[in-house]
Amino acid sequence: MLGQRPADAYRAYQSRSSRSRQPTPPRKRRGRVAEVAIIAIMVVAGLFVILVGFWAFTLGGQETEPEVRPTPTLGERPRGALRVIVQGEAGNPLADALVEFRDRLDQIVASERTDQGGQADAFVPVGADYSVAVRIPGYEVARVLDVVVTEQASPRHEVTLKQALGARSFPQKAAPPAATVGASVNNAQVVPAPARSASGSVVASAAPATNRGAPAATAVSTTTSTEANTATNLQAPAPQLIVAHPDARFTTIDPASNLALRTSEPLGWRQFPLLESADSPGMIWVGPRGSNRLIALDLVEMAVANEIKLDEGVAITGLAVQPSGDSIWVGGVQADAQVSGRVVEVSTAADSFGAILRQINVPAAVSELAARADGGMLYLLHRGIGQLSFLRPHDGQTVLNARIRDDRLSEPTGPTQQTFRRFIRSNFAVATDQSELYFVNPTRERILAISAASGEPTRTIEVGEGIAAIQMHPDGIHLYVANRTLGMVQLVDLETAQVADAIPVGQIPRALTFSPDGTRAYVANQGSATVSVIDVAERRVSDTIAMNYDPLDLIYAS
Repeated sequence: MLGQRPADAYRAYQSRSSRSRQPTPPRKRRGRVAEVAIIAIMVVAGLFVILVGFWAFTLGGQETEPEVRPTPTLGERPRGALRVIVQGEAGNPLADALVEFRDRLDQIVASERTDQGGQADAFVPVGADYSVAVRIPGYEVARVLDVVVTEQASPRHEVTLKQALGARSFPQKAAPPAATVGASVNNAQVVPAPARSASGSVVASAAPATNRGAPAATAVSTTTSTEANTATNLQAPAPQLIVAHPDARFTTIDPASNLALRTSEPLGWRQFPLLESADSPGMIWVGPRGSNRLIALDLVEMAVANEIKLDEGVAITGLAVQPSGDSIWVGGVQADAQVSGRVVEVSTAADSFGAILRQINVPAAVSELAARADGGMLYLLHRGIGQLSFLRPHDGQTVLNARIRDDRLSEPTGPTQQTFRRFIRSNFAVATDQSELYFVNPTRERILAISAASGEPTRTIEVGEGIAAIQMHPDGIHLYVANRTLGMVQLVDLETAQVADAIPVGQIPRALTFSPDGTRAYVANQGSATVSVIDVAERRVSDTIAMNYDPLDLIYAS
């Protein structure tokens, strides 16, 4: 302190230091000891609890074995025996029939094969509302409904199967005939088919079909010979449902029993498969979208029978069968200075199987195509320019260019374009009476109808977002719509232009087709890896076929 003497300052400093070194008062010491004691007691109590728990769950278990009581589940309920006897119409036992036991939700709870005596036994949880489905190739599927299973011996169920259609032969491919000479007509250029040498070998512009047995990637010349023109008696079940999967796998299904018969190995391409069935028994046509190869698939060997290579730079975008049954039309995009389209006719006749008959250049890229019932007109859809061309196939003459006035039908751009190309399988249909054409707009929510005579729009049908495919029913009254968003097939009444009904199917339906008589519709459900069978008369799903791979497309082949 200012003015304080040094001696006084030193004594003040010593006084403060002595006070800071004074011992803690007894009361404070006792409080700290109590806190430490409480903490120690808590630690000891915790250790005691841990030791008691360890003894109870570990050491104590060695003295008395606890009773094991697993949590009960549906599969561990009491079970009962269910016996099925499968026989033919003559009373003969049918061995190796697939017997499916399904619950009330139509889920398979057990499946067994019949033995040599036609018998199949299964032990399933007791309950009611079971159904039994019996399938065997060559026989119609049979069902037993309202089956009750108890813990006591259940009565056996006898199932009689009716035989379906038999097998038939189909011809071997033959060499192409002589080429026809083309000419340029009205904005469409008819390109001559490949020229031929004196010996009959295909030469020059287009690659010929690849023979069965040759490597799929190697094209070899096809020559005319008695041996190639001879029909062989290869047996093929008729008819068959063909399902396409990713990686070019294909499954054949017996439509009588709804039984998956066989799945092929990957056949060597990854593009989306476009399918058509021409008048070639035991064979279908496959056009990998975006490639320049047209594939003839042998349904007996489940292998590539023929491969027709189009010109380099041509990408396949659509297929249409000539109604006469002797050829198939291929629509595509032609990459040149100005992107244009091309239509190629390929023979399916026995004496010229796989021959390129003609090639017609058109001014715009072809998105899809369809043929009129009499074969006298081809309808070419050019989404890029919002136009529909009416092409007369016998001379390549374009007789009408109809401008699509609904701008929502034009080819989209950006993210919508990717979605459109990915999910739309079939967005083009022709009325049974050939009076109207139907298109799906890219936003997948409405169908536009135009006149097949004038090309003028006639009406718009509101369906709702999620259209993946449309297909005309043979009755000409209903248009079936696979809606991937709703997981349903919508029935459009063309007389009222309204959705008349909706049938729930599997997840993400993306393709559908009909049996030749129109009594059944088949729906490929990509999301649930199933094929739904619709009873057209009753408007309900009558059966569900499980697939090993996601179905992308399907077609009925005879």
